[in-house]
Amino acid sequence: LSGRLRVNDAFWKAIEPIIRAVKGTTTAPTNSAPRMFVEAILYQARTGNPWRGMPREFGDWNSAYKRFRRWERWGLWKRI
Repeated sequence: LSGRLRVNDAFWKAIEPIIRAVKGTTTAPTNSAPRMFVEAILYQARTGNPWRGMPREFGDWNSAYKRFRRWERWGLWKRI
């Protein structure tokens, strides 16, 4: 999986403040690895796989899907 990772340090440095600002204002459960979550979303967008087909290295597909939708409702993806 390491060959598939796309979030380099420069990209993460640019988006991390946006993510941290939103996470600090919600009561939603947090994921201990938001960078890996972003990797999972980029992987899903790149491959077009069904959510259930997401590699286990990214965590539980259903949790990732729910978090993706939550971020979408908050407008986080547009800000990123």
